[in-house]
Amino acid sequence: MIAFARRGLLCSLLLIGVALLPSHASAAEPPNQADPCSKNGRNTCGTNGVGRYVNYKFGPRWFGDYRRAVSGESDPTFCIDLRFWYPGKSYKYEKRSTDGLKNRNGDKVSETKLRRMNVALWRYGRSNDPVQQGAMMLYVHKLMGDGASGEVDPSAGGAAIQNAYNRIVKFAERYDDPIQVTLSTGSDLGVGKETKLTVRVRTSSGVPLSGVSVGLSARGATGLPKSIVSDNDGTVSVSYTPADSSGLRVTATASGMPANAPTMYAPTSTSGKLGGASRSGQRLVSAATTDRSASLAQDIAAAKPVVTTEATPRSAAPGAQVSDKITIAGTPADWTSAVEVRLYGPFPTRDAIACTGTPLSTQTVTAKTGDTVSPPVTVNDLGWYGFQILVPSSSAAEAVTTECVPDSETVNVQVQPTVITQVSSNQAAPGSQVTDSVKVSGLQGQTVTVQAALYGPYPALDAMICSDTPVWSGSFTANGDGTYVTEPATLTTPGYYTYRESIAESGVVKGVQTPCGELAETTIVKAAPAVRTEVSAAETAPGSALQDNVIVTGLGALRATVDVKLFGPFPEKDQIACDGTPAWSGTVTTNGDGTYQTEAFTVQTPGFYTYVETLAESNAYTGDAGVCGEASETTIVKAAPAVTTIASDAVVRPGSKIHDNLTVTGTAGQELKVRVDLFGPFRSRAAIRCSGTPKSTDTVTVKEDGTYKSESTTVQSAGFYTYRERIVGQTLVTASTAACGEEAETSLAQPLIQTGRTSPSGDAGAAAEDDAKKPAVDATGGVGPAPVSLKIKSLGISGPIDDVTINDNGEVGVPTNIDRAGWWKDGAAPSNKRGTTLIGGHIDSAVSGAGIFYSLRKAKRGQRVSVTLSTGKRVSYRITRVQLVRKDELPSWLFSRSGPRRLALVTCGGPFDSAKGHYRDNVIVTAVPG
Repeated sequence: MIAFARRGLLCSLLLIGVALLPSHASAAEPPNQADPCSKNGRNTCGTNGVGRYVNYKFGPRWFGDYRRAVSGESDPTFCIDLRFWYPGKSYKYEKRSTDGLKNRNGDKVSETKLRRMNVALWRYGRSNDPVQQGAMMLYVHKLMGDGASGEVDPSAGGAAIQNAYNRIVKFAERYDDPIQVTLSTGSDLGVGKETKLTVRVRTSSGVPLSGVSVGLSARGATGLPKSIVSDNDGTVSVSYTPADSSGLRVTATASGMPANAPTMYAPTSTSGKLGGASRSGQRLVSAATTDRSASLAQDIAAAKPVVTTEATPRSAAPGAQVSDKITIAGTPADWTSAVEVRLYGPFPTRDAIACTGTPLSTQTVTAKTGDTVSPPVTVNDLGWYGFQILVPSSSAAEAVTTECVPDSETVNVQVQPTVITQVSSNQAAPGSQVTDSVKVSGLQGQTVTVQAALYGPYPALDAMICSDTPVWSGSFTANGDGTYVTEPATLTTPGYYTYRESIAESGVVKGVQTPCGELAETTIVKAAPAVRTEVSAAETAPGSALQDNVIVTGLGALRATVDVKLFGPFPEKDQIACDGTPAWSGTVTTNGDGTYQTEAFTVQTPGFYTYVETLAESNAYTGDAGVCGEASETTIVKAAPAVTTIASDAVVRPGSKIHDNLTVTGTAGQELKVRVDLFGPFRSRAAIRCSGTPKSTDTVTVKEDGTYKSESTTVQSAGFYTYRERIVGQTLVTASTAACGEEAETSLAQPLIQTGRTSPSGDAGAAAEDDAKKPAVDATGGVGPAPVSLKIKSLGISGPIDDVTINDNGEVGVPTNIDRAGWWKDGAAPSNKRGTTLIGGHIDSAVSGAGIFYSLRKAKRGQRVSVTLSTGKRVSYRITRVQLVRKDELPSWLFSRSGPRRLALVTCGGPFDSAKGHYRDNVIVTAVPG
């Protein structure tokens, strides 16, 4: 039976009319309204199948199928007469033709509707799903056209029945044409040639039907499956192979396919309690099936065998046995045939072979598709032989005779000469001559040419390859078996040499070649090498890699092993000794003369180290050894300590003490001296120099890595002081000197800021340095443009700014022009990310009156300050603090290039000291960017 793929079975519904319900004027009614199987509109005869009762405007109706009403019918049946009696088991249903079928109203049901009804019953009407069976019932009555207006309404049973009904309608309308099975196959058919069979299951209009099981039967073919299932395109292709040339016939049958109309049953009983079931009982339909078949018949051409052969062996000695391997393709897998195997020969040359006359041997072998080997044949005479194969014709295959004769079918019966050799000497000195003694046998009276070649020099026995250019070559004629000697060859370069002889294959003589590197064929030219070495570095530091360069001469091409040892460390050069346990040892493999390097060794401990090499004597070369402590082999490893330092204070008041903090690493166990010099004072950072007499000097003894502190020094004068360290050089310690004027090594004895009423202190510091107009450098090395003017609108302050440094009086050199402010260029620049930008200005002058910062003491928090830079950019600040501080107690942050980014504006303030001519205090206004 054909299995059709079912995609979700849904209910179908069947409507059964009762006498009490309203009916359409055109709707037929049974002659007898008293349904013996109905009570309150429900079936009492027990023939309801799968479905449910639905109440709607026509009353209760059975939406579903009927079962067990028709004797012998196992499939569900559906009513096709609305309002007629429920089907009873005793109504004697009999099968009736659907030809000319009419509904109870007398309207003819078309063939198209009958096909759609049956294909729907076949696909959806045989389920156990109430929803699907209810929808199926509705579709049957829709096609019958026997319902009153609204009586066959898919929406009456709810959304599920409506959806199922829509699917049934779509399927039935798609597949209402008769379903057909068609076959096709390839056109180039031959016995034993695999091809394709294509089966299609489609409606007559071409709509594919998937999931259909199709049975296959075949005659004259192998490899076809018994059944296949159609894919989504209603198609499936399978491979098969025609078996013989008697012809091919394939039949494909799809069983259980939907017929063109359903099976209809009509009640025939005329008796009963109320009588007349034959007239008042409803008719029933069920899915009708049929088989759909197609056949294909086609002539098949006989197979054309493809025969390839291979004689074994291709070359043989007299008295050997030979056979032929026969490979046959293009025939059916189970094909066999008696084939004739002929062997012709002997012939003097390959070109003389002919497949005429009487063969040396004729054999009949049962061959098959694939490989068959003929029985062996003994060949005694020298010469050429050839096989030929004859395949007879049959119903399955054509006749084939192989050509006369391919190379694969030839056998050459040849003599097999033997060559044994011996070199004249297994060891020789440079410049000596050698020869080779060659014993030839097995020629059986044949004359041959023997080629001889001498290869070398090679570095070792295992390096001989005999495929490079020989140092000597020659040949001689061997007139039969005997012993022959090659011409002498002169050897000059040390190394291994080996002879190799060969006889080329020709005619009835089989070729032969002696192995490469046989001891009997090998001689060695002994070398007298010399080893010279040089260490990779005469001086280095702990943690460095040390290597030895080994220079070998006089070794020729020979391979040798040099033993190398590194001894040390030694505290003094004159204490070097090459005994005991070395710091490192290894070997260097040399392949002839050249320069080689030892494995790198990392030296950690300071001291003297020396390499020594030894080349031990062997049968291939004499020995040589280095001398302990040679200058070219000796290196000194010096500790290269590093010192990082930081001055104790970045800013101090004059009269304070400062010292230097040293962190020393890399001492490598050596005690060393670090000299610490303090230079200063300097009026600016740019003026710092580490020359001349230092202000103070201290020597710190360092015994191991760690942190150390120099002696303290009192700095009295305002200005910059800087430390510089020097590591004192020793035998095993490398001397070094730190850079001068590093930021971390510099301290500032902070200056005073005098901006009072008497004659201004002068701006000598503003022009004292050559680089006074250079931009500031911040603590991180950043460069910023100088400020050129400032403005505090709320205080009426506005004026230009000059670059200033510390003057000779130990004060910030504010400009003498009291209308100009001074930016201390050794502080931070406005664009720096950290530090204080210090700008000072006069409050007044006894001669000139009010200065640029006269109103600065009135500053308030929140007021804005605008500073213009040399680039034209403006930086805005917001005042956060106003202080009055004694001049000798100025905070150190004023002069710092670290800490938060801020602006400090400074002038004089507090009470005026007439005796000194200065104000006692300084006004400090602090502002932050923003």
